[in-house]
Amino acid sequence: MRDSQRSKIYNAEQETGFQYSNERELLTTDECLKFVRFTLNNVWVRMDFGESFCRSIAKDIRIIETRRRTWAHAKGWCMSILLPYRNWAWNQTTLLHELAHIVTFWLWRPDGLKTIGRNPIASHGPEWCWVYLRLLRHCGSPNEWALMQRLFQLHGVRFYRESPLRKAAQKGE
Repeated sequence: MRDSQRSKIYNAEQETGFQYSNERELLTTDECLKFVRFTLNNVWVRMDFGESFCRSIAKDIRIIETRRRTWAHAKGWCMSILLPYRNWAWNQTTLLHELAHIVTFWLWRPDGLKTIGRNPIASHGPEWCWVYLRLLRHCGSPNEWALMQRLFQLHGVRFYRESPLRKAAQKGE
């Protein structure tokens, strides 16, 4: 699946200043892991994505410091968030962005790892945007969710306003 929205999303994120601000305190590896697990244990996040689903990700997720890249990224299949060695990426907003990739990876792969290589959705598609906005709403700063949603609209980013999971369940998919 083609990832046609990535640059629009990155532009919207850059406009917020939440991820790239030098004024934000950088987190340690342990603090990053605590925040991700705190997010997955949030009652509203569990209502959106399912309690057992969140529990299993919280148990298995890892934060890895890497010197090989200069940008943060997630590897959904091994439940890892890779953060470049001590740069701007060690903050809560970046963690929510990368966690959204892992959550989306597993929510839209009912067969688990059997579908690797046959990506059913785009990395920054409407499904990912919905997950990211839900995480921002429940665990980001009070202004992040509203501002990001507005910037997504201004940049022409396609995203679901209602749960695509509930719609699929209602259709019997």
